Amino acid sequence: MDEDIHSGNSYYKLKIIDEEGNISYSQIKSVMRSDKSEDQIMIFPNPTHNKLEVKISDNETAENYLRIAVMNLQMEELMVYNDPYDKDQLSLQIELDQLSAGIYFVKINTKTGSNFVKKFLKL
Repeated sequence: MDEDIHSGNSYYKLKIIDEEGNISYSQIKSVMRSDKSEDQIMIFPNPTHNKLEVKISDNETAENYLRIAVMNLQMEELMVYNDPYDKDQLSLQIELDQLSAGIYFVKINTKTGSNFVKKFLKL
């Protein structure tokens, strides 16, 4: 996990080592970080058991979020929500019953092409 991500675009490639020691690499993924927009997105509770709430702090920006995906450590999308918000709905509750315990990510895509990624722990 990159603890020192900066504002702007960052590019990542994962090195994957399987149980037999074989090495493979993921595709390169870009992540855009903008401090202002990042602060408008909250996920809670974290850690969580079976439900996660993804909340946008104000209704002016809620309609700018096109897509939310829950991803595993390999950045594979496990759940996808298209057009999750409107001006009357600023919160999305995600049921996590089908996921096993572990580390996951919530990726939020905007109309401007920005991607925001937040990490959470499922107990």
